[in-house]
Amino acid sequence: MKYIYTLFVTLTLLTGVTAMGEPNKKVQAALDYELQAKKCKKPYLKGVSDAVINDDGVQMQYDVDHYKLERYERKTKFYHRCITKYKKSLMSDVESMRKAIAEGVTPAQAETIKAKMIHVQSVINAQES
Repeated sequence: MKYIYTLFVTLTLLTGVTAMGEPNKKVQAALDYELQAKKCKKPYLKGVSDAVINDDGVQMQYDVDHYKLERYERKTKFYHRCITKYKKSLMSDVESMRKAIAEGVTPAQAETIKAKMIHVQSVINAQES
């Protein structure tokens, strides 16, 4: 009897399927994963008159006062923090998908989850826009 139980647990872990024939909850969550929408909005500064040197050392022309420039810089910092948080949450999603694969999946499920992981990695590695 103990042997049958051990065999059942082993098969469940290898196939990622529960006794009811349904995928494990973690595996199902990975299969149903949808990419989160990016809620970060890049700040925009209008104008064409005052010479300002940006972080890259490039001189740009702006027709704005000091207050607007400081406000734009604050918004830019907020935008970069928002992008960092977004990418961290995507990295945690990828990690949860890796853990789901460790639960045991079929080859078709593995390919589906792998494709989703590759897509998320490409978003993480993409330039900010």
